[in-house]
Amino acid sequence: MSLRGQKLCFLSVICLLAIALLLYSTPKNLLLKLQSSVVKTAEQPSDVVVQQLNEDKIAERPTSVKIAEILSRVQMGRSTIHLMEFTKTGLDLRYPMYYEYLKMPQYFPEPKPAYPVPFERRFGEKGCYTRKPVVSIAPWQRVKYRGKKWRGLQLPVIVIADNYNTGNFMGNYATVYALGRAYNATVRIPQRMHQQFSQIFPNLTVPPIFNDTKESDMKTLPFLGRYVYGDKEAAAAGLLGPHVFYGSGSPIEIELFHAYSCELRKEFTFSPEIQEKVRQFWLEKKDFVKDAVRVGFHIRRREYIGYVRARGEQIPNETYYNNAMNFYKERFSKVVFIVSSGDRKYIRKTFENYTDVTFVPGVKREEDMAILNSCDHSIMTVGTFGFWTSYLAGGYVVYPGDFHIPNYPMQRERYERANVDFFVPISRS
Repeated sequence: MSLRGQKLCFLSVICLLAIALLLYSTPKNLLLKLQSSVVKTAEQPSDVVVQQLNEDKIAERPTSVKIAEILSRVQMGRSTIHLMEFTKTGLDLRYPMYYEYLKMPQYFPEPKPAYPVPFERRFGEKGCYTRKPVVSIAPWQRVKYRGKKWRGLQLPVIVIADNYNTGNFMGNYATVYALGRAYNATVRIPQRMHQQFSQIFPNLTVPPIFNDTKESDMKTLPFLGRYVYGDKEAAAAGLLGPHVFYGSGSPIEIELFHAYSCELRKEFTFSPEIQEKVRQFWLEKKDFVKDAVRVGFHIRRREYIGYVRARGEQIPNETYYNNAMNFYKERFSKVVFIVSSGDRKYIRKTFENYTDVTFVPGVKREEDMAILNSCDHSIMTVGTFGFWTSYLAGGYVVYPGDFHIPNYPMQRERYERANVDFFVPISRS
C-alpha cells in the first residue's frame, strides 16, 4: 500500500472513531430522534415520505422529560400524523409538526369491486370478511413494554369513554375491540357501561375495568377534534407510554373494525328476551311480509336536524326516501319496508299512504334495532343508530352518497376506504 493510501486509511479510522464517540456521548434524555427514509412504491405517489420510528429510543426514554411522540390524526385520508411534545401532564399541542405517513401496500384495503355487485352474492356466514384492518400505525412503528403491568394487566391499557346511547356505545365498543385485535393491546370498558349493555348483548367479551379504578389511575387522551380518534391508535400502539388511558369522545372507526365484522356480529348478539320480541313481531306481520323481501329503514331526525344544518348539510328528505325505496323495488318483485325513527309522528304522517310500509313498535330502542337487524336489506339516513341497524343486518345498505361533513364517519369516503362493499350510495335529489 502506498504512503498516500496509508494516510487515507488512517484518516478513515479516525473519523469512524470520532463518530462512534459522538454517538456514545449523546445524552439519552434528548428528544426522540426519528429516522426518515423515503419509500416509493408503484401504488403510492413518489413525493410521499415515510418517517420510520426508532423504537429503541422510545423504550429507553426517561418519563420525566419532554420527549417527542408520534400521534396519529385520523383525517379523511388517515395519513396525517402529528409530532407533538409529551410531558407528565399530557400532550402539549403548541408545537405540531406535520409529515406524511405512508401505509405500506399490505395495509391498504382490498380493491373495491365495481358496483353493482350481484344480489346473488353471498358472504358465507352472515357478513363475515377475511381482510386486514386499515391501521394508521404499522407494526415496525409500535412499541411493546414487556413485563410492565398494572394490576396484572399488560400496559398500555385502553379504556373507552362512558356512553349510554345505544348507537354510540356500539361504535365505542367496536373501536376498542378492534384496537385490541389489531394492536394486540389490553382493552377494557367502564363498569357501568358493561352492566347496562351486557343485558342487551350478553356475548360481550371485552371485560369491564376494575370497579375501584380511580380517575388518577388513568391518563385522559386529548380531544383532537370531532371524529378524530388517532390518539387511541397511538396509545394502543405503545407510542404514548406504558399507561392506563381513558379515551374521550365517541369513536366509530369503521376502517379499523370492519375487518372484524363477523366477530362483532357475535359480540352484538341480542339477548334471548329481545330475540323473542323480534319473533313475535314477525309473527304478527306474517301476512304483510309473506313472500316479500324485507328492508329495514331508519330515519334520524329531531336534534340531528340542527346538528347537520350547523355543519352546512341537510338531513335526507322524502326525495331520498323514494329514491332508496325505488332502488329495491326495481330489483325485487315484492318488497316491504319496516320503518323506525325517534320521530314517530313524522314517519307515520310521511308514509301514511304507503301500502308497503309498516313500523317497528317503538317501545324500546334495542328491540327496534333487533327487528331492523333481522331484515334482508337496509336503508339508512345518518347517525350511529341507523348505521348499526343497517351494518349488522348482513344485506345491502342504501345510504345518501352525496352527504358530506368533514371527518364524519358515516359517509361515502369512509365506507369506501374501509371497503364496506355492501353499502350502496345513491343521490338525495
